[in-house]
Amino acid sequence: MELGEYIYSDIEKNSYLISLYTNLIKEYAINIFNITDIEKENSINIKDLLRFADILSKSTNDLKKQKHNNIAQNIVVLLKELYPENEEIKKIYISVLSSIKNYRGIRENSYFDSDVREFISQYIEKELYKIEPNDEENYFVRDQKNIYSTLQKEKFYSYSGPTSMGKTFVIRKFIINQIKKNNKKNYVVVVPTKALISEITSDFITELNILLKDKNYKVINTYNETNENDKFNYIMIYTQERLLSHLINSNIKVNYVFIDEAHKLFYKDTRTMYFYKILDILRSQDNVPNIYFSAPLIKNPSEFLDLLPEIGTKSSSVFEFTPVNQQKFMIDYNSKCIRIYNDLSLNFIELEYDKIEKFDINYILGQLGKNRKNLVYCESKKEAIDYALEYSKNSKPIEENDYLKKVKKYIKDEIHEDYWLIDMLSKGVAYHIGYIPNSVRKHIENLYKDKTINTIFCTSTLLEGVNLPADNLFINVKDSSKIIKNEIDFKNLIGRVGRIKYNLIGNVFIIPNGAQKLMNICTELIEKDVPDKELSIKNTLSTIAKKEIINKLKNGDTLIEKRSKTYDEYE
Repeated sequence: MELGEYIYSDIEKNSYLISLYTNLIKEYAINIFNITDIEKENSINIKDLLRFADILSKSTNDLKKQKHNNIAQNIVVLLKELYPENEEIKKIYISVLSSIKNYRGIRENSYFDSDVREFISQYIEKELYKIEPNDEENYFVRDQKNIYSTLQKEKFYSYSGPTSMGKTFVIRKFIINQIKKNNKKNYVVVVPTKALISEITSDFITELNILLKDKNYKVINTYNETNENDKFNYIMIYTQERLLSHLINSNIKVNYVFIDEAHKLFYKDTRTMYFYKILDILRSQDNVPNIYFSAPLIKNPSEFLDLLPEIGTKSSSVFEFTPVNQQKFMIDYNSKCIRIYNDLSLNFIELEYDKIEKFDINYILGQLGKNRKNLVYCESKKEAIDYALEYSKNSKPIEENDYLKKVKKYIKDEIHEDYWLIDMLSKGVAYHIGYIPNSVRKHIENLYKDKTINTIFCTSTLLEGVNLPADNLFINVKDSSKIIKNEIDFKNLIGRVGRIKYNLIGNVFIIPNGAQKLMNICTELIEKDVPDKELSIKNTLSTIAKKEIINKLKNGDTLIEKRSKTYDEYE
């Protein structure tokens, strides 16, 4: 056995490392919750934590490397948050992020490794991860680079990874690079919501800019914008319904199809059927396009490849490294404690806390969200509006800049002069829900990104992929909450805080409202991996039901009797 193999075989089980890491996350929790009357059980040994971080960042164990790298990054990010002026932490922080190839996370450029050979090696490797040769700040993280390279080689590819890894970012960079290389093709990015259409379209137009005209490309959102007689190629940002309309009504062929948030293919609902119809059409074409699936972290993304024809090469990948750190807390009101998730030991630890005087999401938000960027996840539109109204009434007016005044006037003109959002925005608060006009939602997102407003109450529009620079995410969990009934959605939601584009750390506050049963459900959702999933088309109908339907169709019978009390399988 080589030394490296021996060191990394079970380093994550090292009792001293676990003790150090546990003290670190407790110290961070004490800082976040502003606990001043607690005695620290053990002081943090910064030197030893940095040594472990350095060792873990250089892991050579293929099976555990991604976890080792996650813990290494967590250590230096948390230490940097707690001790921002410590020069030794700054130095090791940059060294660790360089070792794990998270160059996008490095904001400082002053680090110089005293070992010249090490410095030269790091410099050469860093250049390999640069997206554009002349761009000093635009780098892939390691797994993004792996995805990008595979997209260039494979005709069919399926991959999954943490929500925060920036999967859509890679898709955008791949398409833009193809266009710059004069690869005259038509590209489709399939997204689950209209809100994402607007965001991704804007990103493409902003980044390509005059290249759209130079390369004769258009970014479009409906097939009506195509014209087979013009000389343009297209970047199509569609929902699945819009892509199906394009395939039925337009003669413009698609060459590359990227299905983002592909885990929707596991869902038993009517929108999922559009995906199956789309893939049937694409499979039957003479020139089947390149097809790629991107999903949140699941262990079997190869499942999607079963829908593709037996031509060309296929591959799948699972990426577990997350380029940002999400600290997960559960507030146990009944037991008067905070439960802190330990990413190293993979369980919760407890810290006494009795400062939450009442179980109310807005009260807790007021205690923990001061001077931070907050997102509050709500189950329904009504809940989001009601909480936002209540919270804004108890908030102080903010200093209004010209853009905020312009947005308020726009809402008055476009919706109504007494619309609730207007007064809320004056308090630095907003809600972000489905039926708000896209233009208003975009203004809210921009106000949040430029730090004019600090708190947004939102529904599943957040879950579907809208990227916002949040420090805190509050999840109010009730017995009726849909979010706890789907492991992928729950973990996808948690991944919406801490985004590599904005920050390397985010706090998730899970607030189970009521009985111990809810606490247990939330604990299990966080502690356990998402089990292997199966395409809904495989398991929605029983074998008996399938045979009955086939026999009826053979006999020309169009009436299918109801087999159960639920309607799901018939949808």
